[in-house]
Amino acid sequence: MAHVDSAVVTPGTGFVFLGDPGTVRPSPALIASYVPMDDDHFPGYNALGHTSRDELPQFGQEGGTTETQGTWSNASFREVVTETAADYVTFNPLQYDASVLELYTGQVGGMTVDGVFEVQNSATTTINKALLIVIVDGPRRVSFHSANASIRREDSVELNTDEFTRFPLRATFLKVPGQALYSFGGVVAEDEES
Repeated sequence: MAHVDSAVVTPGTGFVFLGDPGTVRPSPALIASYVPMDDDHFPGYNALGHTSRDELPQFGQEGGTTETQGTWSNASFREVVTETAADYVTFNPLQYDASVLELYTGQVGGMTVDGVFEVQNSATTTINKALLIVIVDGPRRVSFHSANASIRREDSVELNTDEFTRFPLRATFLKVPGQALYSFGGVVAEDEES
């Protein structure tokens, strides 16, 4: 494997977009033409707004427990997965608005006519959305896409007088027939060996 300088990315700025479950991944050309802060660039997606710069999205996996099984003649013959893994990303929206509050509380349509967001019951379900994250590093655009992400509260909202209020969310990726569970893509500058 060669050293490719242009394939090294610093996530200088990033943007989170949500769409209806099943919304397809934007083409590499559309990702390449993205201009930061263009909230309407991707058809079928809405910008989530400001997210935390101090706590960037973190990709992880939960589960995926394995066990080593043996035979009489070979005690460590094969490793098998005994619990299916769930892949996810956590991120922290900062905007105190209806879209973020819906995701955090699990209450769709919580905003009333007079501008008050009401939560009628504790969240018992998640909200499913297509998820698109775009990372911008100078001329480079890297994207992450999941056609169906189950979004829920990840942690408590902590108030601090010298920080923006964060609404910690977790998006667990769910399979949509005919689409990848998730994908990384976009445009990374052409290979350059050094």
